[in-house]
Amino acid sequence: MHSNCTRVRVAIDVPCPPEPILNMDPELHIGHARTLLVGSLIAEELGLPFHVRLDGAHNGAFSHDVQILAPLSVIISRLGIKCDHVYWQPQEMPKGITFSKHFGDRAAEMERFLSVAADYNMNRIGVVVDDLMNHYPSLVVRGAEFVDPSMSVGTQANGANTTMRYAAHQALMSDMMEREWHEINLPLITMRDDKVSKSLSPILLWSFFQRFPGAWLRAFLLATVMEPTAPLKALKRKFSIDAISAHHYEWDWAVWDQYIRDCEA
Repeated sequence: MHSNCTRVRVAIDVPCPPEPILNMDPELHIGHARTLLVGSLIAEELGLPFHVRLDGAHNGAFSHDVQILAPLSVIISRLGIKCDHVYWQPQEMPKGITFSKHFGDRAAEMERFLSVAADYNMNRIGVVVDDLMNHYPSLVVRGAEFVDPSMSVGTQANGANTTMRYAAHQALMSDMMEREWHEINLPLITMRDDKVSKSLSPILLWSFFQRFPGAWLRAFLLATVMEPTAPLKALKRKFSIDAISAHHYEWDWAVWDQYIRDCEA
């Protein structure tokens, strides 16, 4: 299924404002940490390099490089993640010569199509160009809401159409560019039917979890991916792509507290 892939890619959505605000630190959350961990294990299982792309505004010398790379480095180190490359998404429209290189006689057609399909939004153009031109072919690891609108729950339900439209545009552009699209989707982390691993106003921030030993966090995060309905029973299981569940993990503070007590014992 994934035999044609040459890398595994995870994207981190960096909620940066249009203008630099030096005292605004973008927060990473449990969803970032878990996707990074699982993405690295998928890459290891497939024998591929693992790349992390930072998506969002990149404001040169006044960007959030330090603010985002510091917690990202902590996650990578604490969870024992093997990462080959961390980089920002492309920040400009590719030049005509790039389209000619990839598409020959169809260059002008594909340049117009990309601009229109991505709504002339440079951030959207950048992420599509990265996956379908710069690093084709790649295996993308992201949440289940990108492939199933019913996976957008609670307060995120209003954004389901936007998410699905974005995913549909990617699929359409891959077809137009005659590219294969490879994707693995992870179950969401929810609390009372609300997604809590999200980039805007996240509930379960990484700063809460980073105080605990990496081995405890690693085991728990893998359990929420492989056995969301009974995470504590899966802690000793070895990760496998085939073991990724299609069910949400319902966060429960009591379960987490008991897990920590068991680890301490």
